[in-house]
Amino acid sequence: MEQALIEHIPMNTVESARTDPKSVFTVRFWGTRGSIATPGPETVRYGGNTSCVEMRCGEYIFIFDCGTGVRELGIELANEFATRRLELHMFVSHTHWDHIQGFPFFGPAYKPGNTINIYSLQAPDRNLSKLFTGQMDLNYFPVTLEELLAELNFYELRSEAINIGPVRITNMQLNHPGISIAFRLECAGKSIVYMTDHEPYSTLLGESPRTLELDRQVDEFAQGADLYIREAQYTDAEYLSKKGWGHSALSDVVDSAVNANVKKMALFHHDPMHDDVQIDNMVQFCRDSIETKGSSIEVVAANDKMTLEV
Repeated sequence: MEQALIEHIPMNTVESARTDPKSVFTVRFWGTRGSIATPGPETVRYGGNTSCVEMRCGEYIFIFDCGTGVRELGIELANEFATRRLELHMFVSHTHWDHIQGFPFFGPAYKPGNTINIYSLQAPDRNLSKLFTGQMDLNYFPVTLEELLAELNFYELRSEAINIGPVRITNMQLNHPGISIAFRLECAGKSIVYMTDHEPYSTLLGESPRTLELDRQVDEFAQGADLYIREAQYTDAEYLSKKGWGHSALSDVVDSAVNANVKKMALFHHDPMHDDVQIDNMVQFCRDSIETKGSSIEVVAANDKMTLEV
């Protein structure tokens, strides 16, 4: 289904609990790992679940990607809405395994009366509903998509903004094998950018007027964001052997945040080879680099179950 402007009246009427009365969004990370889930003692602080971020704005519930972290989010939502119908808006940056593999285990999809609206980029060579159907083929999973009891609606996005309640959502295509898109949410003067799986154009292809302009457009998309959730998978040294894989090095992430003049950046999509100590070091590298550039952007590394208010 294609739709340039989407207005929704949700069935659920929950208000997100906030400690800051000035906050508009409540953000909770349920999966912050890239590529493959990595449970174990070496990743206990930052977590091992793959990409999944919940954002709430009033009664509206948004989910960004449905990696393995979405299973635990589903348990939480099932408890919260045990006696109420639930409507969710799930945005998929792209359909590589680590961003969709948790969906078959998402409890709210099995409850009649629930509605799950799934959004991703329109592309001529793929169909969003068929991609979700394919991963739940009986050869891979014992329950098919057609057997799920919730109402599933698939929306293939174009470049236009969409409005869901008071929230304006825009998207931008990124540089990653296949297709990947970033999302920007805006409401009541607050903004969040969710940008995962992106390799800067000039880093990959060399500096030219065209690649520098493409990088500028990416930074413009994130301009002034109150929270910049940004994939930062590699150290600068690691990137040298990972060039072309579709991910960012730390120096590029820092440059983007500074150019975009964001207020806070959460490093995301942690490499499966990085333990907690390595991620600590990456955060410190970014903080030092930002200070050297004369900026005061706050930097944290996202971890499973972290909650931020925006």
